Amino acid sequence: MHITRHEFTFGVAPTEGGPHPRVTAEPGRRQSRSSYSERMRIGELARRCGVTVRAIRYYESLGLLESRRGPNGYRSFDDTAVARVRNIRTLLASGLDGASIAAVGHCLDDLDGAPACEAAIDLHEQRLAVVTERLRELTAVRDQLARRLAELRGDARRIHA
Repeated sequence: MHITRHEFTFGVAPTEGGPHPRVTAEPGRRQSRSSYSERMRIGELARRCGVTVRAIRYYESLGLLESRRGPNGYRSFDDTAVARVRNIRTLLASGLDGASIAAVGHCLDDLDGAPACEAAIDLHEQRLAVVTERLRELTAVRDQLARRLAELRGDARRIHA
């Protein structure tokens, strides 16, 4: 068998149907199509989750997602990544930040239907306390603004009368 420079250097072999290379596990050996098709690339994961590729990379940088690199250098994710990204999005929508979510990253697969992870319960309790305090503060500000507005309207009516 003749090994082309392209195959030797980059670990790819030309396909039978055209000039596009097929990724191989090792130079001269094809990767199993079934093992490759069970995983998805970053763009497909982003599309399935309704997020950007940049968001997926950010979650991965926080340690919230794991990918494998194929011989071509592309990231690939398994099907469990879809649920993890959706759980991350739910937590972000709840007001948690990336660092807080990373602290309970080991619980991300257990948010839907499984017994609750203690770390996730603690995190939610802490966040709820912060939100409750913030609501108390905002209510006080609203009440103060409403009183001041009433005073201003009373003065304006006296001036125009």
